[in-house]
Amino acid sequence: MALIKQDIETLLNLNLVEADAIRERKFHVCVDAVNSDDCIVLAELFRALNVDFLMLQNDKYGILNRTRKDGFDLGLVVDTQTCSLSIICEDGTMFGQDYTLVAVADYVLGRTPGHTVSSLNCTRALHDITLKHGGIHYTSAVGQTSVVEKIKEVGAVIGGEDNGGIIYPEYSYESSVLVGIVLFLSSLAQKQCTVSQLRSTLPNYHIVKNHIDLAPSIDVESVLKRVENRFVHDDSAQISDVDGLKIDFPDRWVYLHKSAATPAISVYSEAKSFENADNLANQLLLFIYNLQKDILLIRKIHI
Repeated sequence: MALIKQDIETLLNLNLVEADAIRERKFHVCVDAVNSDDCIVLAELFRALNVDFLMLQNDKYGILNRTRKDGFDLGLVVDTQTCSLSIICEDGTMFGQDYTLVAVADYVLGRTPGHTVSSLNCTRALHDITLKHGGIHYTSAVGQTSVVEKIKEVGAVIGGEDNGGIIYPEYSYESSVLVGIVLFLSSLAQKQCTVSQLRSTLPNYHIVKNHIDLAPSIDVESVLKRVENRFVHDDSAQISDVDGLKIDFPDRWVYLHKSAATPAISVYSEAKSFENADNLANQLLLFIYNLQKDILLIRKIHI
């Protein structure tokens, strides 16, 4: 318990954590800590910040309904083991797990301008927010280690992945849910707004996540190369083959990431509308599906 209190004290003493403003706001928070020991840490943190909270344990109504129906200021789904943080707006809608980093970065950059880093599968909204504050947004390979290496290389003030965990060098070079929570609450307290109002101030993108399994005999790298060749002569496409294949267009992007364990490809796509993001993903999924079918057919013919 002494170590928990020491860590909380360190958090609350960070320059950008508005502990007094959070206490004055008296937030009412609904929390799902996935039935883990995180409940203990979160309870201590909230008590230190004068936050009224309810910890859910297999609640039949679910956190979305609880947050909306019972008048909470926000909901939090927390798993410190996986550094996962999801935020629910006061109206029961999802804030967007990708947008935890975006919102916190917007707050941090507004007080301490600088650069940002996120993994290749994260929303473009962080890029837009960083430019708004006069910084440069960098991308890294997927994985906390890669993000941290890039943060150190470019001297970024904040970074993270798509799971809502925050890497804030002033606190730690490890992804942290707790620092994300206190910085997010600081932003809300400073701006005197609701969670949904805060979300409306951020660039709005829609991300679609898909997955396609390949036959064990298929060479995934060759598939990615065939996809790349499809766009190599498209002047509007910026192509990166760092950790998979990412194709950036002015108004959308698609990212193909090879599974480390099985012959499969994760396909992420993002655009200003869900329809455009979904269409882009479906085009690539169909292309890969037909490519695999042709490869297997040719092999069968030559047997």
